[in-house]
Amino acid sequence: MGVIAALAAASKGNDWRIAHAAGCCLSTDRGFLILGASGAGKSTLVRRLGLEQLGDELIRFGGEMDDFWLQGTVVPGELRADHLERRPLSALLMPVQSERAPRIEPVTAADAATALLSAVVRLEAEDLAPDLSWVKRVVDRVPCYRVHWDLRGDSPRDALLETLEAAACLPGS
Repeated sequence: MGVIAALAAASKGNDWRIAHAAGCCLSTDRGFLILGASGAGKSTLVRRLGLEQLGDELIRFGGEMDDFWLQGTVVPGELRADHLERRPLSALLMPVQSERAPRIEPVTAADAATALLSAVVRLEAEDLAPDLSWVKRVVDRVPCYRVHWDLRGDSPRDALLETLEAAACLPGS
């Protein structure tokens, strides 16, 4: 808990936060912050995609103006970060278990803000107040999608990648 507490304390008053989330990248310029409660499929989604892994326990993310980024941390979960370099944040993803073919759907700003605030790590309740406007800025500028996919089945990696690439709002698509 020492590293987590130190990171949470260090983020106070800064333009970055730490979140209980997973992170991965499609490329060096397209990163995803994957949000969800424990057991939602964050780690499994990162493994299934087989991309650059930024970890699945604690992710550092931040930004100024419209340039948001994410970064793995040294806090291990099921997956370890392949590196600790920053990557541009292209989208927030929320995995949803489904038995159908993979698909994505846009998430409202209110739902995205709720998920993001739930993931931000704070040790004191009063530390969360400044995060409200910060999170609003993030969800106003970074698209958020629910990723429906078969967690227990055999959703092919290519179908998942094509689904993510098909999102018109993602940079570079």
